[in-house]
Amino acid sequence: MAQHATKQGTQALIRKFPEMPYRSLGSSGLQVTPAGFGSYRVHITSDQQQQALRRALSQGINLIDTSSNYGDGGSEELIGAVVKSMIAENQLTREQLVVVSKAGYIQGQNLKVVADRERSGNPFPEVVSINTGLGHCIHPDYLEDQLQRSLRRLQMKTVDFFLLHNPEYYFYEAEKKGLNPAEARDEFYRRIEQAFMGLELLADAGQIVYYGVSANSLPLTPDDTHYVDIRRLWEIAESLRPDHRFRMVQFPMNLLEPQAAINHSADKRQTILQFTREKNLAVLTNRPLNAFYKDQLQRLISVQSAPFDASRMEKTLTEVVRLEEEFAGTIIHQVKLENTVRERLAGLFATGSYLARHYKNMATYWSWMGQHAHFISEQVSYAVQQVNEAPQNSRQVIDWLDAYVRVFNEVMDMLTACYGKQAELFSKEILQRLFAGKGNSGNLTRVALHALWQTPGISSVLIGMRRPDYVDEVAGELMTENDLKIPDWIEIYRRLQRLG
Repeated sequence: MAQHATKQGTQALIRKFPEMPYRSLGSSGLQVTPAGFGSYRVHITSDQQQQALRRALSQGINLIDTSSNYGDGGSEELIGAVVKSMIAENQLTREQLVVVSKAGYIQGQNLKVVADRERSGNPFPEVVSINTGLGHCIHPDYLEDQLQRSLRRLQMKTVDFFLLHNPEYYFYEAEKKGLNPAEARDEFYRRIEQAFMGLELLADAGQIVYYGVSANSLPLTPDDTHYVDIRRLWEIAESLRPDHRFRMVQFPMNLLEPQAAINHSADKRQTILQFTREKNLAVLTNRPLNAFYKDQLQRLISVQSAPFDASRMEKTLTEVVRLEEEFAGTIIHQVKLENTVRERLAGLFATGSYLARHYKNMATYWSWMGQHAHFISEQVSYAVQQVNEAPQNSRQVIDWLDAYVRVFNEVMDMLTACYGKQAELFSKEILQRLFAGKGNSGNLTRVALHALWQTPGISSVLIGMRRPDYVDEVAGELMTENDLKIPDWIEIYRRLQRLG
């Protein structure tokens, strides 16, 4: 019995799940679903995420993407535990499952691994230091070390695809050293060649089947100093051996970041996706619903926002500013706390004033909901608690605190509605651009996924399906992939690039 995915094994899934679409994974001969289980934010400690992976595999989704640094190894542990259990239950076989892992990052427990090697007098060569708590290395010694650890966590003897994980991190070190771009590129591709040589040996040993590169900078334009040239990667692999195992690339792509489909490579002849189709390279894309647009995070999700009254919000912001000025002018002097604590409170009770000045340019709905609102609420709650617990508060202090809490909470709710309205309008504008103003009642998430599934050259789209119900939604969309057909997504991508 094979210890890795096989053509026969993945073909068997087509018969087992006749309603599920499968497609070829480059020249590997393997068949995979157009949606892969992305495990960037899954961990062995989450029962829900274990159930999500189990649900995905039980519905025929057969591609899993992970990395040695995801969850500090916890992602691979989850995959290993679920897959081993389902194989034991005869629900799937190893030959049906395509497992992709990656290596290169030095963080978490790998910081100790690297430090221990250095103390022993046998350090890993060519370690790149990014900042405190983060390094990078693609030297064959480090890649082999990481692969062994990954195999143990995955409880497997072989990984189907093993990728260099964002090797362009080297360019940060090159910039620190002041290397000119030409020197940096030469050294970068020398390290790539060295890494590929090591990966070929690991393939010869049967520990991996194929290898590749996952790089956020693959879709960039050639004039970017961190640009990774896919043609150069292919030429390096070709120079090593005619039957090389370089068979996969991975990069971000979504409706608002379609560069892989429209940017041309250094020779100005082809886009990345045109080149990968010519060479029959497997292509995985990530971040299908998380787009960085104008340096801000935008989620490609249709939003139905709460009612929003702009004039009322401005009045409420004015009121919270007035209350904060009252605190700074009179209330603070009545609160019986140490001076250092009162100084901190003075800063925290200026949060509303900060929001009033900056809210229009401060955040998108998604960054607001993801971190800003929580952080701000937490800081103000601390300040409120300090005043509330101060000894012998006067009636004036108590009344001020009650009023401030009420008005500040109103401000936070209104800002959430404000950003939600912006997100709703943004998603509607995207749909209008997509369908040239003809109107469409479709959901933006659905459109965003189907766009990638229908773009020629993409093998599978990695989706963070961390809940069983979300797995069901994705599986349902896969089985209706022909319901939403657009004849020319490349033209749509270009149209969206003009979104202003």
